[in-house]
Amino acid sequence: MKHEKVYLKIIVVLLGMVLLGCEIPSDDKMLSGDGSSLESAINVEINSWSNGNIPDEGEQWFKFISTNAIQYIHIAFDVATRVKVQLYDNNKNTLGNEETLMKEGGALFGTYISREVSIGQVYYIRVRTSGFALIGGYGEYRLGITNLPAKPKTTFHKLTSNIWDLKYINDDGNNYVQWFTFTADTNYLQYIHFKIWSMSLTNIYVSLYDSNGYLLGKEEHLHYDNSFRASWSLFSGNTYFLRVPYNDTYGWFQIAFNSSEIPPDVDMSF
Repeated sequence: MKHEKVYLKIIVVLLGMVLLGCEIPSDDKMLSGDGSSLESAINVEINSWSNGNIPDEGEQWFKFISTNAIQYIHIAFDVATRVKVQLYDNNKNTLGNEETLMKEGGALFGTYISREVSIGQVYYIRVRTSGFALIGGYGEYRLGITNLPAKPKTTFHKLTSNIWDLKYINDDGNNYVQWFTFTADTNYLQYIHFKIWSMSLTNIYVSLYDSNGYLLGKEEHLHYDNSFRASWSLFSGNTYFLRVPYNDTYGWFQIAFNSSEIPPDVDMSF
């Protein structure tokens, strides 16, 4: 009886994909190849890294099945420090422009791209040399795919309403970005509060994403003038994600959320 229920669930899911016009990926489409062409693309699982190695003046292909309305494609550089990335759908149509990614990002370049996609479909990624072989346009790297701008295997620190959490940011790889997650407890404004514990940390930048991977509003720049506080109008019971990156200043900070302009533990009884 248990096996019959499992088979029935699989049939219902597949039938739903057909009714929605989704193509059901076949086993042969998701077999992993050597990456030398689209037809022999390397299979990548969501929220995992896959090793790559671009030959001089060459290219490499990857493929994945989308699990979210927006997918983020990350490059972690090793020998290669600058590459070009292009996404294709299952009909070999390009999605967006080809973008250049480079180590450490920079004002004009980043270390990931994002594209809106259809859930359950097969997509292909071409990674090729940037045309600047002398400055790291080929060699070893890793490619990963996620549902958020967070890299694969990122730790999300869970926040509880009105409880402070202590974290550190600086310019090294382990603390370059801190990610947090929380469940909204109000249908109105949700406030994010910061306490600064290091004189060297004079600016905080924070971005909020919903569970579908979409940025809500814009990145907020917090400092003493706005009491290191930001707010968003959210939906109670929904899960959200906060990104706090290093941005020229570093040090220890505390973070908390609640439904009040007043930070947790502040005595307002006087």
